[in-house]
Amino acid sequence: MPRLGLALSGGGFRATLFHLGIVRLLKDAGRLGDVTDIASVSGGSILAAHLVMNWDRYLGDDDRFNEAASEIVRFVQFDVRNRVVRRMPLQYALRPFVKPTPLDSAKLTPNTILERYYRVMLYGDRRLYELPEQPNLHILTTNVSNGGLSVFNRHGLFIQQREKEGVPVFEHVEARMASLTRVVGASSAFPGLFPPVQITAADLGVREGQFTTE
Repeated sequence: MPRLGLALSGGGFRATLFHLGIVRLLKDAGRLGDVTDIASVSGGSILAAHLVMNWDRYLGDDDRFNEAASEIVRFVQFDVRNRVVRRMPLQYALRPFVKPTPLDSAKLTPNTILERYYRVMLYGDRRLYELPEQPNLHILTTNVSNGGLSVFNRHGLFIQQREKEGVPVFEHVEARMASLTRVVGASSAFPGLFPPVQITAADLGVREGQFTTE
């Protein structure tokens, strides 16, 4: 059986749409069904998560493909980035007059606004354990705490540690309850507008002693 792997790179929403075109090309060539593994980061992760969670629709006839693809196009046209930017001056202007609670403050960060739109428009409340076995999706992030690579997939979180004898070593965290919105939010956060996403044990669905906040 032919096997294909896809690497969907970053580049903002332009990358999201570019990769959608590649997916369409593979479908038209009759090769999309041969894809067994997908690795993604940043704008590529926005599409990749939607692609694997709607795999049957993307593999279906043209109407079903276009229906699924239109959800990605609508999200990009929604212009989330500028909606977040427009909110920020208002937040700073109101800060002297309103004393928000910690919960309110958490709801107003650029990252939580972005994740809310991801949840409402693309992923709902899906969790890592709901990712399909095939194609096997690996969502990549940079771990700012140690400068290494971190990978989310249906088996949880894999964190790159110091190499031993030149061989990369990954610590595995059983984080299968992590939400797709948080994971894609961490992968697609870029400096300047969306700061690094703080990941806690609660986010991953594990006990405090099993994971230190990073």
